[in-house]
Amino acid sequence: MGNWKANREKDRERSQFDNKFEVLKLKCVTAAGGTPIAEDAKVARIRFITDAADAESMWVHAIPKRTRLGKMFSTDYYCLAQDNLECPYCSNLNKDISKVKRKLLFKVYVYYVLHVSNNAEKSWEQVDYFGTKMFKEQVNAVRFLYQGPGFNNSVENKFLNWEKRFKTLTDRDYEWTREGFTMSETVYDLVPDDAGKSPVSDEVKTVMDASPSLQEFIDNMKPSAGQTGTVEETEADIEKQVDDMFK
Repeated sequence: MGNWKANREKDRERSQFDNKFEVLKLKCVTAAGGTPIAEDAKVARIRFITDAADAESMWVHAIPKRTRLGKMFSTDYYCLAQDNLECPYCSNLNKDISKVKRKLLFKVYVYYVLHVSNNAEKSWEQVDYFGTKMFKEQVNAVRFLYQGPGFNNSVENKFLNWEKRFKTLTDRDYEWTREGFTMSETVYDLVPDDAGKSPVSDEVKTVMDASPSLQEFIDNMKPSAGQTGTVEETEADIEKQVDDMFK
């Protein structure tokens, strides 16, 4: 039967982790197979809690998985080799697992996210965004900006350049935007608010102060003790094994 109970428990713990450490995602709509087909969340109004100088840059392994409906996705795990520890994924024969990619990690306060399409259940407010009809999802919460550095560090340089110009990222609001819906054409941008410097309200500051740290986020990305470099069993695999037991 394998270790399906333990793997199912890991997935459950991972789900709780993802809910606690929510990531700001500007994303697109995908087909069942995972192919991007349309734009969705395009704009987020944010306030940086972490300056570029204090942000984290780390190497991670993307572990491929598949949902019960056949859609492929991946879960990132922190590469322990960068801490001079034995990493269970670095020596995996599957190159998609053994290779590493660099990620940046900031903490931001998100006021709202603008979407191309409305949410039928929540009925987001319709707004005009420079002549384009958009739908506003009020967030008003801390999120982790977990992002690749971009081609030739193009995304990373946006953070560094604004911090260099203003001496800090945290003294004003920004718009974090995404255009395009395939990997080759997706472009991210970071634009400071026209109003310039602005104070943070006491309500927002309270939420910021109570939020988890970057280190807590990283610690929860690390592989658990005894974890191997093999792809964990999927929910579909587990269900099949259980069904086979009662045939």
